[in-house]
Amino acid sequence: MNAAGKIILLLGNGEYTCSGKYLTLKKPTKIYGQGCGKTTLVGFGLKINGNKSDGIVEIEELTIKGANKKYPTGVFQIAGEFLE
Repeated sequence: MNAAGKIILLLGNGEYTCSGKYLTLKKPTKIYGQGCGKTTLVGFGLKINGNKSDGIVEIEELTIKGANKKYPTGVFQIAGEFLE
């Protein structure tokens, strides 16, 4: 879904995997899950590209798990300004 230039991902209950180490998000993006423990990203992180002036990335109601030493998961800001 794309509302007013913002990408919106609506995730249902369940576990989601990705073929890579991370999923790259462009600003502005919003990701909605169904609740912590109900919607889970397993074994990959979220990489945020862009500058603060490009908008924000909002992540709500989900869990990220499955980190290991070789490929840690989580949320990463690659370019632009720091995460707030």
